[in-house]
Amino acid sequence: MKSEKGSSIVMAVVVGMILTILLGACFAIASSYHNRSIMNHQERQAYLTAKSIVDTISVQITAGNDNFIPKESEPTIEFNDIQLTGDTCEEKKATITLNNTDNVIVIVASATNYKQTQEIQLTMTKDSTTGQWQNLQYSHKGETVYEKE
Repeated sequence: MKSEKGSSIVMAVVVGMILTILLGACFAIASSYHNRSIMNHQERQAYLTAKSIVDTISVQITAGNDNFIPKESEPTIEFNDIQLTGDTCEEKKATITLNNTDNVIVIVASATNYKQTQEIQLTMTKDSTTGQWQNLQYSHKGETVYEKE
């Protein structure tokens, strides 16, 4: 009978330790998911900001705004400090490059949001009949998405 009295205390301590370990593991998993969610949100915000910059430049080029269309003498235009209303990204920049031999403009925009950087590239082609610039394809920076005819 004496041994049974001590065993209930030992059992209570063991159950308490198991519960503590399980709660700690659940907290670690929840914390990991929370951090991953925050990182994904920051990465998505950087992507949306970069895409917004590319789309805005594309609209300006399609409208024929000469400030956004590179010339043969200066085939690259750079924007290093883009200001957007209500945006949380620390760094936003864009480059517009003209490849006149292929009638192609490549717009590359990058945005950094809390150390998460996204770079979006849009390739535009010039329609040979109308002379209008048209969006060809979005891609990652540096990808070639057109072929020479």
